[in-house]
Amino acid sequence: MEIKEVQLSAKRLHGRLVDVLTELQKMEAERKLPKTEDEVKYDVEPFARGSFAYVRHGVWGHGTKVVVKCFDAQAMALDEFMQKAIKKEMDMWYQFNHPNVIKMFDASHVSSPPFIVCEVATNADLRAFFARSEAYKRQMWRLLYEAELGLDCIHTKSVVHGDLKLNNILVSSDRHAKLSDFGLSSVRNSSTMFKVSNVDAMTGVLRWRAPECLLKAPNFASDVFSFAMCIIEAISNGPPFGGLDDEAVRENLRVGNIPDQPEGMTDDVWKLVEDMTNVMPAKRVSLLHVL
Repeated sequence: MEIKEVQLSAKRLHGRLVDVLTELQKMEAERKLPKTEDEVKYDVEPFARGSFAYVRHGVWGHGTKVVVKCFDAQAMALDEFMQKAIKKEMDMWYQFNHPNVIKMFDASHVSSPPFIVCEVATNADLRAFFARSEAYKRQMWRLLYEAELGLDCIHTKSVVHGDLKLNNILVSSDRHAKLSDFGLSSVRNSSTMFKVSNVDAMTGVLRWRAPECLLKAPNFASDVFSFAMCIIEAISNGPPFGGLDDEAVRENLRVGNIPDQPEGMTDDVWKLVEDMTNVMPAKRVSLLHVL
């Protein structure tokens, strides 16, 4: 009896120590986060706006140029799920330190409004970068490969991107690809808040999504499918299923069709795209195979 009581006491003590350590880690994380936007100087006017967020250029710390994404405080107050989702995504994003992933410098979910301070990529996104000239387009495979490295990084941390397209792959001042807007699927499910692109409705996110995403949330295999759509987008100079409206795209996905082989895409690359877009997620090639 005494042995059992000692064992139970030890378990309780261990559980209590875990709780205390967890709380201390949480307090330390909170201490590092800015409590107001006053620590970040930003432009008065946003350069992009979504349903529940607006995005500004700013300066953080000792003169570092940044992008500040502010969430709508009123919407947050009315949506408890959104509050928890954003806190979770902030914690997740902060852990990444990879040359091909946009760096989060700071964030606060307790300020009003909540906001994220992240690295600025001065050369726009891949879609705009490739459209500048043929000289820029010739860097396509290097930049796509770098984006894949970023995707592999977040996958190794058990994070699904969930919104892969050229608009969400940015290009830094030294012309390296940087993955952005990843892991926000739970936030996107709550609202349409984190969209900053001005691409029209014909380029809705459905065009890059795997068929299974019509019924369930994105996963690692669907990210591979979406990356194949990015390859098609880069070579064709347009969104996947460019000549179809969203309802027609939905029907094609429902029956397992993918866009036609674009002009200029070699047969070897097309075979890879086909392997990445198998209608059965388990039969798609892994990201390691693509790399």
